[in-house]
This record gives sequence, C-alpha cells and structure tokens, in this order.
Amino acid sequence: MASKGTVHTYTVLHLDLDGSPLAEPQIMAFVKLDGSDGGLVHRLGGVNPDEVEIGMTVEAVFKARGEREGSILDIEYFKPQ
Repeated sequence: MASKGTVHTYTVLHLDLDGSPLAEPQIMAFVKLDGSDGGLVHRLGGVNPDEVEIGMTVEAVFKARGEREGSILDIEYFKPQ
C-alpha cells in the first residue's frame, strides 16, 4: 500500500463520538492512495483546519517500528507533503 495520497474530501470534527466537545478540532479526510483504486478515511495532522484543501497531497505518519502491529492503526495520521 502506498504511503502517499490525495485528499478527496474532509470534515472538521468539534465533538467526540459521545457528543462531548473535543479539546482541539480533529480533521478527518478521505485519502485516495497513490497507485490504488481506493483509499481510506483517516485523521489529518500537522495542519490547521483552515489550511486543508481538497486535492492536497499527503503522506502517512507511522508509529515507531517497535509499536506497529500490522494494521491500519499503525498510521497515526496523514500530514501535508
């Protein structure tokens, strides 16, 4: 799986799943991965909500090698490239 992709859509979350306010807004995006027909929904980091743009190129930020489990959760977030 490619570690780079393109933001196709995104939303800024202000509430947690239980409806309580988040300390800081979280950005969730659909990232189409380079060289694939699909993508995934994941968090964006290293960027302010007002700086996110549809079409921006992003790359995955992975957990440290010793902390990885071989799942999608090994990606901490995607950051602008």
